[in-house]
Amino acid sequence: MVVLTHLLTPADFGLLGVVLFAVMCLETFTETGFDQALVQRRGDIKEHLNAAWVVQILRGMGLGLLSYLSAPLVASFFGDPRIKPIMGMISLMILLRGFSNPAAIYLTRSLDFRRVFFWNLYVELTGAAVAISLAFFYRNVWALVISVIAAQLVKTILSYRIVPERPSFKLDWSKTRELTRFGRWVLGSNIIIFLLINGDDAWVGKLLGATTLGLYQLAYRISILPATEISSIVSSVTLPAYAAIQNDRQTVWGVYLRVLKLTALVSIPLGTLIAFTVEDLVGAIMGHRWIAVAPLVQVLCCYGIIRSINSPSGSLYPALGRPEITTRVSGVQLAILAILIYPFTLWWGVRGVAFAIAIACGICFLLASWEVTRLIDERQTVRFLAKIFSCLVPGTTCALILAGALLILQKILPAEWPAFYRLMADGALAVILASGISWYVYRYRSWFTYRTERALL
Repeated sequence: MVVLTHLLTPADFGLLGVVLFAVMCLETFTETGFDQALVQRRGDIKEHLNAAWVVQILRGMGLGLLSYLSAPLVASFFGDPRIKPIMGMISLMILLRGFSNPAAIYLTRSLDFRRVFFWNLYVELTGAAVAISLAFFYRNVWALVISVIAAQLVKTILSYRIVPERPSFKLDWSKTRELTRFGRWVLGSNIIIFLLINGDDAWVGKLLGATTLGLYQLAYRISILPATEISSIVSSVTLPAYAAIQNDRQTVWGVYLRVLKLTALVSIPLGTLIAFTVEDLVGAIMGHRWIAVAPLVQVLCCYGIIRSINSPSGSLYPALGRPEITTRVSGVQLAILAILIYPFTLWWGVRGVAFAIAIACGICFLLASWEVTRLIDERQTVRFLAKIFSCLVPGTTCALILAGALLILQKILPAEWPAFYRLMADGALAVILASGISWYVYRYRSWFTYRTERALL
């Protein structure tokens, strides 16, 4: 990403963002939810895999054709004719994705994340190598488009190499119906979550143009590092882990609290670090033509932190066989965002969009915490809520100390220093402080938990 920001323009990133948004619309509104259903289901899933593979292939072929045919409509909606050929080419990615091996779900069920890591590593390296190589020659959006297709091709091929199982092209309607009963709630929640995560992109692209969308998307990617790099791992691991112990609610509750505490201890200070150093980060690494992303990142970091600490509950509901709770909570968040986004955009422009999604996500975290306590034991809701919020204290304490130290350091450093030197100084201080404070706070977490619970209760 750092290299590509020097070779391509914000408009290039914005064009691909518009196309991927349209493609994700098609995929999300036809989501089967079979992956989560296969993880949650106990026992042998061989016959269910066959049904999932057939449906997946047919869906991929249909969506690929629909994507190609809808290219003129998408280009007309966003008012940019450059979108049409890109949309047609991206339909190849959808087709390739439909032929992936669903048996790769065994890696998640068995918590074999070593092979998942190498699988994803090869895919990411392929995409990066193709994008950077082509960007040097073409210097336009097609470098990004071809890299996305190449990465999906490698991912599909490797899905048949990492697991020995091979599904059969055999459709069993009874197995399909079993998966559909669970997957329908996943479909509902995925549609809502998709609108929450990507609806702001469509809003910015339609109202403010491709260049502003490119800036907004880069700011979004930087600011949600705590969510993408931490919560994605948490969700991958905790869904099969919760499912394995789903009949013992007290054990699930204990695991949930430990995961939440550790997630908060990492993500809150990390988000704070990004917010306080983003100007030096952008100036030193990406260049001054991207400096407009800095104020957006500072707002969106709040959203990234909240989304990260909300991830343990997001995988708890489907693992316990209650995916409808995810749909309900996400629906409330979407309704709040829909109310706020228009007036906030009128008042503060693209920064107002960032404010709107951060506020909506914060309210969603409160509702999600309430639903978790009711799911575990309705009789102890208040006590359990106190425990949830006490888990945030170590990470918040670390973040406050880190923020104060960074403010002091930035006042002390000479203003004429280059951004790169200032960034190195910020990073060195952050590593020292975060390591020491995190160890201390986590070492004495019982004391923090006790005092916080007393205050909340």
